[in-house]
Amino acid sequence: MRALIGFIVRGRFQAIVIATICAALAPVFAPLNYVSGAVIGLMTLRYGAYEGFVVLAATTALFGTLAVLMLNSAMPAILILALTWAPTWVLATTLRLTSSQGAALAVAGALAVLAVIVFHGFVDNATDWWSGLLDRLLARGIEELNLSPDPQALAQLDRILDGLAPVMTGLLAAGIIFGAVLTLLLARWWHSLVDNPGGFGKEFRALRLDRRLGFIVLGLALVAWLGSGAVGGLGRELLSVALVLYFFQGLAMIHGVVAQTSASRGWLFALYLGAAFATAQIVLLVAIGGLADSWLDIRGRLSARGQTQ
Repeated sequence: MRALIGFIVRGRFQAIVIATICAALAPVFAPLNYVSGAVIGLMTLRYGAYEGFVVLAATTALFGTLAVLMLNSAMPAILILALTWAPTWVLATTLRLTSSQGAALAVAGALAVLAVIVFHGFVDNATDWWSGLLDRLLARGIEELNLSPDPQALAQLDRILDGLAPVMTGLLAAGIIFGAVLTLLLARWWHSLVDNPGGFGKEFRALRLDRRLGFIVLGLALVAWLGSGAVGGLGRELLSVALVLYFFQGLAMIHGVVAQTSASRGWLFALYLGAAFATAQIVLLVAIGGLADSWLDIRGRLSARGQTQ
């Protein structure tokens, strides 16, 4: 790993090549999408926003050229730029300027909220738009795979898609920032391996969002629960974004508690293993823990108790 990171940080050319190769192989092995973004994040963190932007632009141009030559379309480059590379560059720039993972996380949330609002500004009825798109994708998949699904199973699948349509905008925005934050954390870990060994863990365990943001999230929860129509739908979409933010704070809190109490790392293994089998439930529980930590300051209390003993 250190050899690869050392190769990447030697210069723009090496970073551009590695990022492009990873992007090209991402359809075969999806996690390489995050690796390609982490290369851009690493260059931004180590050399600054301008250098990161140069690598971002050059990688987009190179990968876009390859996509046009091989697939006769630049859409793969546009998608990975919009969904991974650009958000990661913005977050890495924020982290470099503030040295705060909490600030970067807040910016990620702001970007997601802006994206949701802009989408609703351009689309009159988001539910109908998503419903139509999901139906077309389902029909295309059935046709391309030459399937003959059971009518009852197809009707059940249609009901699932109809249930997803009203919240798809929020789920997509939450998914994008989840991936962008993961990519940023990977880049920051790489950065610490090069310039500050052991620094990433300490910084991540201290990750916190502004306490005042918690009151906004509680307000969104009330709107999502009590609101109806477009207002209630928007509240649920924005709440999905907030849950992602507090999931990362909850994760940092758990890592911090394990480190401060010298507890077995088996607890962390159990957490990630549980997330692999019950992702939605674990994300929700950890996010609630992160939200509670905004007021309880569990890590601060443990630190204060340790100092008085």
